Amino acid sequence: MVKFFSSYFLILLVFTSGTLLCMVKGDLCWDDLGGCDAACDQKCTSKRPGGKGSCDDHGRCKCYYDCILPAPKTCTAGIGRCTAACDNTCCRKNCAAKFPGREGHGICNNAIGPGIYNYCICQYKC
Repeated sequence: MVKFFSSYFLILLVFTSGTLLCMVKGDLCWDDLGGCDAACDQKCTSKRPGGKGSCDDHGRCKCYYDCILPAPKTCTAGIGRCTAACDNTCCRKNCAAKFPGREGHGICNNAIGPGIYNYCICQYKC
């Protein structure tokens, strides 16, 4: 019985070590960043530090990176009321200006009902 658990533990240890080695080496992952342009590599490195962007044969910008890198965290903030003078377009612009370089984008959210509670909600990389 002890020998069985010893063998089982040894096999589990070998398997886990092999898995950890693969995680340390990392597999290659990729994100599709849309249509390809001259800024493909720059878009990639801003989204995935250490990543490398390149265009594929179909004109798509692909961002290749080590899979063990964590995905960027997204934060949400309310940045003011939406009004007739400041609609969704204004909200998006204000969000981008408030969080420059962090891919901020906003939308007017009327959670309770139109005109009752309309707030500019901004999502950005934190």
